[in-house]
Amino acid sequence: MHSAAEAGVSLAVWQGWGVISVMAALIALLATVLAWLLPFPDRALSSQLASYPDRIALKDRLGAASPFNAWLVTVRRLGEWLDEWFGAPFSGQAFERCLAIAFIFPISLLTLTLITNGIAIEKISWLQVLVFAAAFAVIASVILVAFRNLVRLIEHAWTTFGGDKALAQTISRLVLGGFAFMIAFSIAFAVASAFSGHQNNATSVLGAMAGGFALAFALTMAFALAGAVLFSITVAVLAGAALAFASEFTFLLFLFFILLPITNASVDWLSWAVTRALIRKEENAEPNLKGRFAVIGVVAGTFLSGVLLMIVLALLLPNTLEVLNLALTSADLPRFNWEALMNKALYAPWSEGLFVTGMLMTPLVPAAVHLIIGLTGVLARFTPGARTAAQSISDHPEVSLTEQEQGPVKITLILARLWYLVAAAATVAVITGTGALLSLTHAPVGQFLSNAALCATSWSHGRCGWF
Repeated sequence: MHSAAEAGVSLAVWQGWGVISVMAALIALLATVLAWLLPFPDRALSSQLASYPDRIALKDRLGAASPFNAWLVTVRRLGEWLDEWFGAPFSGQAFERCLAIAFIFPISLLTLTLITNGIAIEKISWLQVLVFAAAFAVIASVILVAFRNLVRLIEHAWTTFGGDKALAQTISRLVLGGFAFMIAFSIAFAVASAFSGHQNNATSVLGAMAGGFALAFALTMAFALAGAVLFSITVAVLAGAALAFASEFTFLLFLFFILLPITNASVDWLSWAVTRALIRKEENAEPNLKGRFAVIGVVAGTFLSGVLLMIVLALLLPNTLEVLNLALTSADLPRFNWEALMNKALYAPWSEGLFVTGMLMTPLVPAAVHLIIGLTGVLARFTPGARTAAQSISDHPEVSLTEQEQGPVKITLILARLWYLVAAAATVAVITGTGALLSLTHAPVGQFLSNAALCATSWSHGRCGWF
């Protein structure tokens, strides 16, 4: 008990935790707002059990079908979910979703990197990390509940005074969209401040966040009051003034708030499109030997495409940074030393270089999601009570479950979600195992990516490791 208390005190007094905690809270808030603005398709158990196709799909996953057919059923459901949330593979809606993820993922990765670095230099202990994780889970839950209640309260107040409910939702989306912009901007503002060296402690970084939040609020209000055209003119004038009095901070803010998210979102957009195209081919697989080879080929194909796009991202990111360096050089400012970050990823990929490693591995996320969801559909049959729950679901379209019958089935389905953790662990084990195997065989993967990045940017610095 004493050590736990000391861990809690250490979290409060070490300034690094202060920055990480605020970042984590902003990440939770931004994710909550974006989840409301870009809602996931409704997959409540009650609605699934009320729909005959969904009900039969659940029955198959619980053991009524063979493991192979359960995989196919689960993958088809995944494909439907992705079509509903992303829209068409190369649509603006799909890119919008990828861009929303691109705003959250880098700062989440940076927070995780700060924690791993703290562990590596023995500034923090694993017990402190567990305390932080527990506190973050509680705070994120409170933010979620408070946000939902606030939205309902605003909509209720609006309709009580005679306002139109549809208009209330439109206004809510506009206001919350601006709020999400403010949060993302304030995070980028703080990160740019830290990288430019103007902020070197918790107090100044938090001040930078407050300043960024205030500036973003002003820009959002300008958009709301002046309209899109005048707002665009205002931003263009401000951008011109900023470049006229250019500073390293200005360019780094542009990097973290615009360049990196758009670059990552573009590659992720391609990665999700390729994975979804392969899933469509997999959905038509027959339950025979040819079909099994087809499924194996799709799984391998999603990971192979992810690896190829990871190489593409490794070429694009340094070129994006070199374009930024051209602007910095023209303004007589020091260049952004991305090669130092690359070397950290090369020699310490899972500690000091975790941020770069994680950014490069984002194209593998669609393949990992596909494998995790598919494995979960196969493993669900091993949930306690799965066979009984499957038997209680009728094959007849007009025979649905009563409220009393739904209770035990819902409990079984909720327990079956724990298999996501097992499937995720298995997927991570496959990826890390492949990495360990490459390391044992001394395959120069990291050196290859490093040389590729240098050669791709040789137009700027004239160096290439292969020549």
